[in-house]
Amino acid sequence: MPADAPVGSKRPAPETARPGPARAPAAGPSPPPGSPAKRPRAPVAPAESRGDASAAPGAMAGRAPSLPARYLLRVQYDGTNFHGFQRQAKARTVQGCVEDALSRFVGGKSEKVDEADTGVSRSVGVLTHGSSRTDAGVHALDATLHVDLERVSKRKPNQTPKPFTASTVMSAANHFLKRAGHADVRVWACVRVDPEKFHARYSATGRTYTYRIKVSSSHKPPGVFEKGKVWHVVRDEPLDVDTMRRAADMLIGAHDFSSFRASGCQAKSATRTVDAIEVVNDDAFTNAFDPEATRLGRAWDDDFSEVEIVDDEGPLAISAGARKNQSATQKNAKVSSSVAITARAPSFLYHQVRLMVGTLVAVGVGDMTPADVKALLDKKDVKQAPTMAPACGLYLARVHYDGSRKWDARRGADGA
Repeated sequence: MPADAPVGSKRPAPETARPGPARAPAAGPSPPPGSPAKRPRAPVAPAESRGDASAAPGAMAGRAPSLPARYLLRVQYDGTNFHGFQRQAKARTVQGCVEDALSRFVGGKSEKVDEADTGVSRSVGVLTHGSSRTDAGVHALDATLHVDLERVSKRKPNQTPKPFTASTVMSAANHFLKRAGHADVRVWACVRVDPEKFHARYSATGRTYTYRIKVSSSHKPPGVFEKGKVWHVVRDEPLDVDTMRRAADMLIGAHDFSSFRASGCQAKSATRTVDAIEVVNDDAFTNAFDPEATRLGRAWDDDFSEVEIVDDEGPLAISAGARKNQSATQKNAKVSSSVAITARAPSFLYHQVRLMVGTLVAVGVGDMTPADVKALLDKKDVKQAPTMAPACGLYLARVHYDGSRKWDARRGADGA
């Protein structure tokens, strides 16, 4: 029986499956004399389509309209193989994969776009609302989105079952993500929230981004576990972290960030308030993936002095012993090969974080001074900014909800 068939009606013939005008009752034998005439059954209106915006989701005949349950999903992903976060019709995106998994969970349909183009499976019927959008190649430790899910009982369509628990939604989303082969995205937390008072975007009070930089010579690029996860700055000398910190102080506070705003930005105003920027040595994290790092209190101490044959030509003509001495010298000098830059604000402009990182790295290598950063900010011209940092080193570290930003579903976005 089709989903929109009246409750209690007989199964229609295949050719009459679609809803149509009411038919006159079929002619039949007259009731016996003296028997009470049967009162014709009043027609039952078909259930409203879930996609009909004119009807409140979850409304039932004889019941007050109610909103479906809303869930906040916190998502992690490796952005290397995604075309950004926001859904696209013919590209693999984080939001698209999550929506497809949720659609399969609630029994929604899925369709494939042009196989010759991308062959990406896209979902129909489940839409999510994200708090932030990231570009292709950008990663996330904590991206957030909300989804409204209505639980429907096929056996008892007149009864409204209890909503799914948050743990059920999280487990189901991860199950269908894994089943579809999306190993680079997962839901790490889920909270059921009030659909009249919470919105993933308009209830958010802040975003924190972290950018990771690996400094090393050209013949020693980042290892396999950091490939596509850091910005490899090719340089034999470390970045001047202290000067970078002084330059970062110029960017804290409320400013017109037109010099750090990409041309495609759709924000009405370039004024943003940066709450904090931190520039720190990131060696502790990097050492976890460095085979030459000190472990268990012992440094890398292989001895090839009696067996190594050193080439006489090329930039790699350095003996193992020399490399060992060079590593010890750098350790004693407290040279940092990695830097992490973290910034927090209620919101950022398009490419603002990557443009700020590119500027701070220019300071770190000596191409700019903290005074130059202040002058760049005052120019309000992005064409004067240094080269923007690549996407691969950027992480959406956290989306914050401290409860201070109120949202009212009756007022929509204006209630934020």
